[in-house]
Amino acid sequence: MGFPCYEAKDAARFIRDECCVRHLANVEYDPAAKARFERNISGPYLIWCARQGVSTGVTHE
Repeated sequence: MGFPCYEAKDAARFIRDECCVRHLANVEYDPAAKARFERNISGPYLIWCARQGVSTGVTHE
């Protein structure tokens, strides 16, 4: 996958790289970036949580 994110700046860089954006706010407003975020980050995370039996309270719209 990627590299471990020990600090918020590392996580932000990872998200920007995965979503091909310069600013994190673009993930919310750019449909293609949002789709990449859901496909590459939040989707796999939600699957992992479900397998662990962890409830996140988050669903995809």
